[in-house]
Amino acid sequence: HEQGQKGAAATAATPAGSTMTLDRVEALEAIGFCWNSQLAAWKERWGELKRFKDKFGNANVPSNFGPNPQLATWVKCQR
Repeated sequence: HEQGQKGAAATAATPAGSTMTLDRVEALEAIGFCWNSQLAAWKERWGELKRFKDKFGNANVPSNFGPNPQLATWVKCQR
């Protein structure tokens, strides 16, 4: 049953104990709402690190990397 599948997906996407309705979940998803901001931030930094490696040939981001200090901090925290 389609409604049951959407309901299960909504329950999986929202925090435990959430009382958000399926309509609200679908409205948020329709505009690209991000349910897991930590994962989204990690993927964004991962992409930046891949671009850094493509440009510089390594993943050794200096701790004082002026063009992207957030990337430098992220790399340090991954180690």
